[in-house]
Amino acid sequence: MNFYAIKAIYIFEMSRTFRTLLQSIISPVISTALYFIVFGSAIGSRMEAIGNIDYGTFIVPGLIMLTVLMQSVSNASFGIYFPKFLGTINELYTAPVSYLEIVIAYVGAAATKSIAIGLIILITAFAFVPLSILHPIWMLVFLIITCRYEYSRTLYRLRWDCKVAFKTKLTDLGTDTIQESGSRLLLGLP
Repeated sequence: MNFYAIKAIYIFEMSRTFRTLLQSIISPVISTALYFIVFGSAIGSRMEAIGNIDYGTFIVPGLIMLTVLMQSVSNASFGIYFPKFLGTINELYTAPVSYLEIVIAYVGAAATKSIAIGLIILITAFAFVPLSILHPIWMLVFLIITCRYEYSRTLYRLRWDCKVAFKTKLTDLGTDTIQESGSRLLLGLP
């Protein structure tokens, strides 16, 4: 297992997050805060508390999971499709990195981003509603499992598309046998 490659891809993806901070972190937090304001204030003031839980507190876990799931799918898709659109993903394809290592790096970076966004939204929720977390360990475990599952599912769906696109590129470019066989080994093609 090439841990240097995993670390390099992970750091590249995380640095992309910090380069696009407004789009990656601030935008989901602002949109979730708007949900708190609209649904928590406008609708929540008209709803009765059920079992000593007011409506604003009730919607916090749902809004966190909504944002985490949306970010997990969009981050994984953007991380693969944008380099493919620019043509820079060919550098990754020709590197001596296995498909498993690429998936581990992308899933790790994307899950880290989603967990960070979920925790930031949780901290933001404290400004809007009174919260008490009864089981913080189980909350974190569930958040991590959800992030990993969504990213793995998204990357699995992208796997077929990447293989077909790369196979087409090799055929179009008319590459030599050595590069083609190396790329086939890299992607796990027969």
